[in-house]
Amino acid sequence: MIALINDLLDLSRIESGKQPLKMGAVDLKEVFEDTVLMLQNKANAKGVTLENNIYTSAMVEGDEKLLKQVALNLVDNGIKYNSEGGRVWIEAEQGLDSVEVIVGDTGLGIATEHLDRIFERFYRVDKGRARHMGGTGLGLAITKHIIDKHKGTIAIESRLGKGTKIRITLKKIN
Repeated sequence: MIALINDLLDLSRIESGKQPLKMGAVDLKEVFEDTVLMLQNKANAKGVTLENNIYTSAMVEGDEKLLKQVALNLVDNGIKYNSEGGRVWIEAEQGLDSVEVIVGDTGLGIATEHLDRIFERFYRVDKGRARHMGGTGLGLAITKHIIDKHKGTIAIESRLGKGTKIRITLKKIN
């Protein structure tokens, strides 16, 4: 219940614009390194391999606290909806003006008919399973709103039984 209330408050603040962005230079390599450290025990407990394959600085303009929340939501989902022996990885591709981060997993995957709705609040692919695993149905909605506030993009590709890749693209600092 506390997680639900906190997620609702976060989403409300982000949507209302009452939470101004504290923009600055953010190294996504460091953001995801911190996220991996925070979630490593959870991954180990589930038998999931967690890899940060961002080896060089990936500097973007953003609100570090909110981008950490994005990283936490995406990597946590990759662990949560994976199976023992699975893998979650993070990689980045730098373009001229943008950085694309990919969070991929070898987890359960999402059926095609659900992909258009996955970023809606309270939407769950499998309502019983998500509730059992502690999900509020708001994590990806919050993530999308944060990326939208940063004038970035977010996309998902997934195959049932094969895993999921979520791509976020943000403005690069040159």
